[in-house]
Amino acid sequence: MDSTLRSQRHAVPLASRADVRRAVHGIILRVLRNSLAREQRRRASDGSDSSSESTPLTRPRPSEAQRRKALQRSRFYEDVLYRRASSVEEYSDPSTLVERVFKVGRSVCLASQRRCQESRRGRRSSSSSQAHSHRSSDPCARRSRSF
Repeated sequence: MDSTLRSQRHAVPLASRADVRRAVHGIILRVLRNSLAREQRRRASDGSDSSSESTPLTRPRPSEAQRRKALQRSRFYEDVLYRRASSVEEYSDPSTLVERVFKVGRSVCLASQRRCQESRRGRRSSSSSQAHSHRSSDPCARRSRSF
């Protein structure tokens, strides 16, 4: 019965765009915290000293800049979800929200990669020697870690 109550609670549509935005923000923060925790565990396993093994890992907290970026991202993703939805019911359906947020994240990441590839092609065709000498200033040199 507990699972049926849980599924009924999640079947109730979110009331407004603000509710959807809050839910999207929560999803993005959860992804960020999981990413930080994974990075913390990786660093702890790479360390060979015994003192790091005896101390428990603390729950990582996103920095202020990371929280601001997550808020920006949630606003953008919510807007994309709103524009892509074919109906209000589809837009406010909480049972598919996580999946839809991840789809938006993947599409944003792929679009960013495509833009970088196109800009690299344009620079290569215009001046191949100059593109090799200014590789460090290439905004696409760093891999995007959206989702």
